Amino acid sequence: MTGCHNRAEALKLKLVAIFAILVTSMIGICLPLFSRSVPSLQPDKNMFVLVKAFASGVILATGYMHVMPDSFRSEER
Repeated sequence: MTGCHNRAEALKLKLVAIFAILVTSMIGICLPLFSRSVPSLQPDKNMFVLVKAFASGVILATGYMHVMPDSFRSEER
């Protein structure tokens, strides 16, 4: 690899990513608690379906992003 990576900047971005994952995970965990008091978040409403679809997309995208670097490395061989 060539010297195209800045480790200090990468560390900052990794810390931001960890914080973002922590915050969004806490929101996801607390969502069922809020669904009792917020009518639009109840399971039979459209907003709940949208949140579930978004969460599924995040899970699939995360899996894809973890597999993609391995596929690029296998093409180079």
